[in-house]
Amino acid sequence: MSRRHRPKRQRRQAEPSRLLQGLMAQHAGWQMVGLGRDDAPLSEAGRDRHLDMMRSALAELRCGSRPGDDAWRLMADLCNYLETIGALGYADRHEIAAALQPAVQGLARAAQRHQEDGLPLRPDGPTLQALQWALDAWAQALSELSEQAARHITLVTQRRAWLIQTGQIRPRDALIVDMPPPATEPAR
Repeated sequence: MSRRHRPKRQRRQAEPSRLLQGLMAQHAGWQMVGLGRDDAPLSEAGRDRHLDMMRSALAELRCGSRPGDDAWRLMADLCNYLETIGALGYADRHEIAAALQPAVQGLARAAQRHQEDGLPLRPDGPTLQALQWALDAWAQALSELSEQAARHITLVTQRRAWLIQTGQIRPRDALIVDMPPPATEPAR
């Protein structure tokens, strides 16, 4: 007599791209840390290109007629990199926190005004000053970092961003979600 067996349940698999992103975010940072030499400084051209991009984003937030989301995101990235530098011990954590907290809080206020009132995504004066201090601290840190340290900071920051996107938020994280596009003028 033949018995009928219940079919085995198949586990639901995540999409390959999502699974791959998760694995890379969890493990890639530590695999990449061993690459590069400790004593090899960052290339001056790469460092200057990165700082120029950050400076132009700050200038757009300061003087642009309608600052864009990209400039705001670059300043948010700046804050995330600085937090990672302090957390990993590449810079004094208390000095970084002193420059970082006013900038983070100001960016959150600007995003809130943008979301609630439709105002341009422009930080107030004290926040712009805090962002300038943060950018100066970042420039100083970049001048002292090796290639390996910069790679380590970048990968740890990317992993943290991935964790935030997957809902693993720490109490002190300032998360701005669903940023609406800036209001456009109606066609005439």
